[in-house]
Amino acid sequence: MQPSKEQGPQMIKTIEKLFNYHEWAMNAIFSSLQNFTEEEFTRDLGDGCGSVRDKVGHIIAADKIWLDRIQKRAELIFLPPSYFSSISITKNLKEETKTNWKSYIASLQVADYYRDISYQNMKGESFETPLREILLHVLNHATYHRGQVASLIRRIKGSPPVTDFIQFARNPN
Repeated sequence: MQPSKEQGPQMIKTIEKLFNYHEWAMNAIFSSLQNFTEEEFTRDLGDGCGSVRDKVGHIIAADKIWLDRIQKRAELIFLPPSYFSSISITKNLKEETKTNWKSYIASLQVADYYRDISYQNMKGESFETPLREILLHVLNHATYHRGQVASLIRRIKGSPPVTDFIQFARNPN
């Protein structure tokens, strides 16, 4: 199903805005992590949620592997929590992944959003999904796990950053 002349550009603007929100929210998380020791960053709170590192790393690893799948990269590796051995290493990969996503999103045309992407999950199962639905999944997945990160930050430091979309919409800078 192709969009109307008005719908296509609006969809592009909306997805671009949501990726900008994702970047803004991740920057808020990392601003809050400036006050963390490496021990606090990697501390497993014992409730099955893991550590701040585990959750932040999971968001970044998922962002990275989805872009790798979309771009048909040969080697697909879901980075384990141990890869994110420090806050600075984690931040560097976040920045690299953000830059790669921004470049990719900027390259898309309306028709690309309606293109089906064939890929395999980590279990080797094959799927075919429209690109626009994958993009929305990537964004929604990150939002879900940022909520978990906020909960972990609250338990360790007392006050997580505000990452609500409405805050971004009011003041995206």
